[in-house]
Amino acid sequence: MALKSFNVFDEIDFSHSFDGMVIDGDRVIDEEVNAGDLQVTGNAKFMEEVDTDSVEIIGTAEFRTFATCDDLNVSGSAVFKDEVVAESIVISGGATINGKVNADVLIVEGKLKVNSKVNVLSIGISGYMNCIHRVYFDKCHVKGSLVVSDLVKGIDIK
Repeated sequence: MALKSFNVFDEIDFSHSFDGMVIDGDRVIDEEVNAGDLQVTGNAKFMEEVDTDSVEIIGTAEFRTFATCDDLNVSGSAVFKDEVVAESIVISGGATINGKVNADVLIVEGKLKVNSKVNVLSIGISGYMNCIHRVYFDKCHVKGSLVVSDLVKGIDIK
């Protein structure tokens, strides 16, 4: 169930054609990925930087270095060994991020563990989020669990 309190997606048109790559089966990608869309339905390991418009992880994925995209959606499982920069991040499956998280919107419906700082405008948590370092936000709405071992700094929290 998505949190509807932010109304961030109300005016966004999500109907666009898929323009990118689909990874099905087991793959190790040894080169940078610059694509419109990236979808992982199998098991993928990215050894170099990933820079796309959208990333959808239905299967499992490991990102060894920096990942940046407009929209990140993890309904499967993902491990990010470095920093993640995105406009919107939706975690309905499970994810671990070892580097910093920078995003406009972060929605956690599943389980997210962050081993560094989180800097976002809006956070919606109906699942579970654990952050070892600092969490900065403007708005935060927690219906699930938010565990922070360091500082939480924000303007509006429910």
